[in-house]
Amino acid sequence: MFVTNGLAHAHEFHALTSINLGHQHSIYIFTYPVNGNAGDLHFHRYHGITFYRDQHFHTFDGYTGPPIALPDGSHVHMIDGVVDDEPFEFEGQYYKTLFNIPRHRHDFRGKTGPPLGYEPACW
Repeated sequence: MFVTNGLAHAHEFHALTSINLGHQHSIYIFTYPVNGNAGDLHFHRYHGITFYRDQHFHTFDGYTGPPIALPDGSHVHMIDGVVDDEPFEFEGQYYKTLFNIPRHRHDFRGKTGPPLGYEPACW
């Protein structure tokens, strides 16, 4: 049995976005850690950028759904999001808005992986 007692943890998430303007983006992130377990109603914030594709990337942020309990006592969360419609590229150490690519959005959704980062019981 996977017992967490509501300790701080994060989740990994990866997905492909919907296709728009003939392309899609990959997303690989970790949620921000919070205290919680499979039996409460905690959620996680997430924030990131898509992988670079067709000369640009997008930013995104949001919150997971509540925990979905798994048979082993752990849990996952659903993520259902949309990337920001403004396409960016890197310019030096900054993001630069691209005006030659039409504004567009991509949807993404899926389940996180199980909890990561619990402290050992002996701590």
